[in-house]
Amino acid sequence: MLEFFKGWRRKAAVVMLTMACIVACMWVRSFTVNDQLWIRRHWFESNRGEIDWRYFSNARPLEWRSHRIETAGLFRSYSGPSYQEIARISYWFIDVPLTLLAGYLILWKPRIDVR
Repeated sequence: MLEFFKGWRRKAAVVMLTMACIVACMWVRSFTVNDQLWIRRHWFESNRGEIDWRYFSNARPLEWRSHRIETAGLFRSYSGPSYQEIARISYWFIDVPLTLLAGYLILWKPRIDVR
């Protein structure tokens, strides 16, 4: 069994597959819980299968908030100074390539040099 994990490819694949599982768990959580993270001027929000990244002009200390999304479909969001939205990324856009690359690296068989 240990021969299977010789070389860097399969070890890296296990790490990528672990990361893909963590991202998938966060993806499922985002449909029931709204997570918000402040890091100085950057605000990250995980909500309904997407991650929003916004940049604000005012700096804030490190802060993390989490609350359930109401059943009516309305959720609390930040209202305050103006911001610039930098990116909005769906979780599947991160999870699917990680899973495919991990699968390729695990199933890839090294070539045997016959000289």
